[in-house]
Amino acid sequence: MGWAMPGLLAALAVGLLAGSPAWATRQIDNLLLSKIIWGMPSDRVAQALKLERSQYTILHDPVEGNVTIFQLDGKTLNFPEFRQVYLNFKPETGLFKVYGFYLGSLKDAVAALKHRYGEPDEVRHTSLVQTYQWNFQETTLSLNNSEFEITLK
Repeated sequence: MGWAMPGLLAALAVGLLAGSPAWATRQIDNLLLSKIIWGMPSDRVAQALKLERSQYTILHDPVEGNVTIFQLDGKTLNFPEFRQVYLNFKPETGLFKVYGFYLGSLKDAVAALKHRYGEPDEVRHTSLVQTYQWNFQETTLSLNNSEFEITLK
């Protein structure tokens, strides 16, 4: 049984590396774009993302009183194109949603994300909404007219 742990860790590392060519420089956003931290409680996510307590504000959702939200500046998570990032947690299920708002215009945010991740996998335009989507191994990053969202597939 002792040999299984190094193999598991190696498999996780390979899975993360497969999602992005620049793992070393983008470790934090790769964690958010992988499945590893989804479902973790807030204290473990903060530890995994190497967040100091001074780097985020804890909010409580007034509608759903059991939801804890970490509000962060995008730069804290190595997403300089994001102005505000919200990590949403439920006591029973842990991290379940990541969303926020980007800096500048949609065109500028899309250009920055194209530079980071290449061309979007999907682009949808309607008369009111433009949506750009990047599909990663386990998650999806979507950008629309006002915000971004990272979701599990």
